[in-house]
Amino acid sequence: GLGVLHDTSATALLLSAFGSDQRSPLRLASAWSLAHLGAATELRQEVAKDLNHPDLGLEAHAAEILGIVGHEDQVPALRVKLLSQTDPVVRTAVVAALSSIGGPDAISALVEAFDASRTIPGKVEIVLALGESASSAGAEALLEILDRSEYSQVRLAAIQGLGEAGDSGSLLPLEPFLSSGDPVLRFQS
Repeated sequence: GLGVLHDTSATALLLSAFGSDQRSPLRLASAWSLAHLGAATELRQEVAKDLNHPDLGLEAHAAEILGIVGHEDQVPALRVKLLSQTDPVVRTAVVAALSSIGGPDAISALVEAFDASRTIPGKVEIVLALGESASSAGAEALLEILDRSEYSQVRLAAIQGLGEAGDSGSLLPLEPFLSSGDPVLRFQS
């Protein structure tokens, strides 16, 4: 609640709670609030260690915090976690964190995970995250995915992501879909 309220007077208390028992959920709850207060930059290396916590919920929480902090130096750890993670909750949190970071390395990690994903829902999740990244690199990745994917669900998500990315350079590549035989792709375009 202190992070949501942006109560910066609680920073010292939250830092103290973060330094508490390493196995305590209170530790990451404090880091989450500190991240919302903009005071967790120095803690990101410690939080990254929790990406390998035995509790999957705490792993997901650590990924969320790293996304809020938003430093590209955490992309390698998030990339490794994304490529090795099978738990859908943790995977979703890591995808969202990379999308929030949004730099070229984060986009590259998402594209790599897209290529490695064996399920259509996994691919769709990543495609939508690329759109949410609101970056030109994300829009370029979406155009490439749109061009090479044969799955209509993935193509639909790529078109939706391009709309969310708001990149006007994406308009011309969408024109062919306006006359698509698939009414859903046509409507989304």
